[in-house]
Amino acid sequence: MTAKVYHTSLLLSIATATIVLGSACAVGTLSGNAVPLSEIDAPPTSRSSFDEAFIFIASSNIPTWCILVSGVLSFGLTTVVGAFGLGLYLGLSFAISVNAIGLRAAIGSTWAYSPFEFFGLFLASVVGIFPTFILLMQRDDTGVSFAARWWLAVKSTFPFVLTSFALIWTGILIEALVVSNT
Repeated sequence: MTAKVYHTSLLLSIATATIVLGSACAVGTLSGNAVPLSEIDAPPTSRSSFDEAFIFIASSNIPTWCILVSGVLSFGLTTVVGAFGLGLYLGLSFAISVNAIGLRAAIGSTWAYSPFEFFGLFLASVVGIFPTFILLMQRDDTGVSFAARWWLAVKSTFPFVLTSFALIWTGILIEALVVSNT
């Protein structure tokens, strides 16, 4: 794989992840603004322990991360579908939070952990699409089998996989600390 193929594929993956997540967030935000607050259940007021918060948060973030990264096996399909669903969820959640408690409070309650989680999930979306773009950009005149080219493409995602995994776990730990201390 040439450096040009690698960099072009990376840029296409970043652009695709940005478009899918961004458009879905926009749709989710617009939909969230249409939801009357009277139809939203209030969150429980009891305080969670760190363990309870950690398990609850990890049980939603880790499967989401897995779905996004699984695109390396499905040629990006599960990543695109999962990223669109994630974007809808994030946009809807944010719009409802802003409508319920205001922009400052919504950002103020999530600023410590959301950058880690969002960037980790964004990077997982890039990872899930990246090998597919590498395969599409590579010429097939090398005499190397499709399976070997696919494996090289998948191996090139490992640094991104590890980085996104570390970001997700960092966000989970910080969010559990915030939730258990508020």
